[in-house]
Amino acid sequence: MKIKILFLVLVLATGHAAASNGSEYNLGVESFRAKDYSTARVHWQIAVTQNVRAAHNNLGYLLYHGLGGTPEPERAVSLWTVAAKNGDREAQWHLALAFEEGKGVSRDLVSAYAWYRCAGANFAAAPLIDQADEESANDVKNAIIRLVEKLSIDQVRDSEILARKYICAFSYSENWLVSAAQSVN
Repeated sequence: MKIKILFLVLVLATGHAAASNGSEYNLGVESFRAKDYSTARVHWQIAVTQNVRAAHNNLGYLLYHGLGGTPEPERAVSLWTVAAKNGDREAQWHLALAFEEGKGVSRDLVSAYAWYRCAGANFAAAPLIDQADEESANDVKNAIIRLVEKLSIDQVRDSEILARKYICAFSYSENWLVSAAQSVN
């Protein structure tokens, strides 16, 4: 009997934690849609500490663009890196853009290309959820074309080698690939 009660308590506690994670994230989404970016930052920051993958990407977006507060591109890149290495295709796309622009990280077109290719592979591997996903996937394709024109033949070769490594290592998974301890707050 004690084991059953303990099991029930654990299930309820775990379920409550999962609902709490999702609700903080969803409150951030609601705030973002209402253009209340400072409140979205607060909710997504909490969700980041709870390792909600999409919160890493979304908070990074707000920080990168200075929505709801002071721009923090370096912190945005750190958040995107965690999410990108855990297979978040949108974070991979944003990280690629940061490398291309040299904002929050040193400009590196080889890394930008590799992350765009990784994002493109992840967009192609899973169904596109909505019009925003379709637009993101198209932006990734256009970015790859744009970058190829800027790279030397040697850089294209190096970019493709790195892209293949990223695609193999950082495809989407239900499980975190990078430990939660590496999460950035």
